[in-house]
Amino acid sequence: CLFSLDFHLASRKHIPRKHTVTLTALEDGRVDAVVTSWDMWAVTPHSRRLTTHAEDTKSPSWGFARDVVYGQGIQLIEELDAMKTNDGNMPPKAFVVKKGEELF
Repeated sequence: CLFSLDFHLASRKHIPRKHTVTLTALEDGRVDAVVTSWDMWAVTPHSRRLTTHAEDTKSPSWGFARDVVYGQGIQLIEELDAMKTNDGNMPPKAFVVKKGEELF
């Protein structure tokens, strides 16, 4: 869990405006995108769950797999530094990582 919040007890000041996470590459390869998801529970302990995790929502008719409002977040990734060469006329290159590399 990266962030936890009790909506019953929390106020706006309990929600950080920014949260930075360090990821570690599990394999060598190209990264095309980062996908995020979330879940929340009503009542305790963790009953009545609302989730956007792909593994939970890909098949059921009630799933949020393609929902724009409640779906997964996606951020496309590319190596933008390549565009800075040749007066910015170069297309971006694939973002390539090595196993164990920390990504900020």
